[in-house]
Amino acid sequence: MEKTKLVKVIEKYHLSKLIEKGCWTIKDNTLKINFNSPNKDLVGFLTTDIQLEDADVGIFDTEQLLSLVNITDETLLLSFNKVGGMPSQLNIEDNNFSLLYSLSDSTLIEKIESVNKPSTPLTTIDIQTEFIVNYLRAKKALTKEERINIQLGINDQDEKIARFMLGNHTTYSNSIRFEAYCDFEEQMSNSIAFNANLLKELLAVNKNAETIKLTLWKEGLMKIETTEEGIDVEYYLVGLQ
Repeated sequence: MEKTKLVKVIEKYHLSKLIEKGCWTIKDNTLKINFNSPNKDLVGFLTTDIQLEDADVGIFDTEQLLSLVNITDETLLLSFNKVGGMPSQLNIEDNNFSLLYSLSDSTLIEKIESVNKPSTPLTTIDIQTEFIVNYLRAKKALTKEERINIQLGINDQDEKIARFMLGNHTTYSNSIRFEAYCDFEEQMSNSIAFNANLLKELLAVNKNAETIKLTLWKEGLMKIETTEEGIDVEYYLVGLQ
């Protein structure tokens, strides 16, 4: 396996140290990773190809795994060391190193198999690079803001848009607003708030993705789907109260 791809796989669920634990399921050379944030406001599912024998393993310390992978060369050979027929270590080899990462029992990590989605979403938005750049700049400018508010509406040119706002748009507050074109059947009277830090990290790690789609439900659920170099990820963010 290429080092760059394995690093991308790890970073897409690690989200700059926000998530340390994940369940890795390998079957028929397909890797599926289930992960969630500590307070369950983000749940994700990653799928990609991998050359490893079938197994269910737990990753408790993703930061340590990433540190090990980062010292290797580009081409890696992955295998399991076993105790009593069960994988106990992930063996990572290149031309210079033979590294061992200690695995955990996957049953010790909470695994969310699926997300109950409401029937009809409000809208689906194709996220462009410009949007990601704008969001990351806005979040850098208002670092302490922890909520991103989203509302569907019509702009001055009678175009359907989704308004994203960091901060409170009041006389005495700092705020940044920007827009993305989208389609919808009805406008929203109220905005829906999500964790701005989680959204920042998942957009940052997917900024080079081939496709990114954002789907929004009025019940307070957001799905972001990304595809990059054969790595498919679904992130589900739960709205804030």
